[in-house]
Amino acid sequence: MIAACGHWICDITILPATETGAGNRHANMSAPLSPSFDPIAFHARFRPDAIACVDLASGERLTYRDFDRRASQAAVRLGNSTGQRIAVVARNSADVAILSAAVERAGAIFVPLNWRLAAPELADILRDCEPALVLAQPEFDSLAREAAALAGSSTRIAPL
Repeated sequence: MIAACGHWICDITILPATETGAGNRHANMSAPLSPSFDPIAFHARFRPDAIACVDLASGERLTYRDFDRRASQAAVRLGNSTGQRIAVVARNSADVAILSAAVERAGAIFVPLNWRLAAPELADILRDCEPALVLAQPEFDSLAREAAALAGSSTRIAPL
């Protein structure tokens, strides 16, 4: 939630009223923004076949419809995680972007961890953020477990 000049950023008028009327080509794309505004769901509704994400490693192209569906499925698997931190040790990928949206939908806080850091450095972050769960790509599983052990954390480590 970002505030500017004492007002929520979502309350700031971006287009004048004359440009938001029914005759405007953007009228069907307008929606009230709120602190819980979900841009993926918004685009899935109004531009479902537009490309939302391209995974550079695999070349996979996801539409907003597919991205939204996968994020919703992942959010259901996370359950109600309101206020909890979910850390992720992974390379950039479409799956990580989807997971980020899913974590937000589950009410949790997404904590990306840099896989290039050494275990003691990650341990400092884990001690500080106290995640309820650490998700790691298989290649970073041992790094995540070592960091959790160094942090003295009993945080659950699960595969991504």
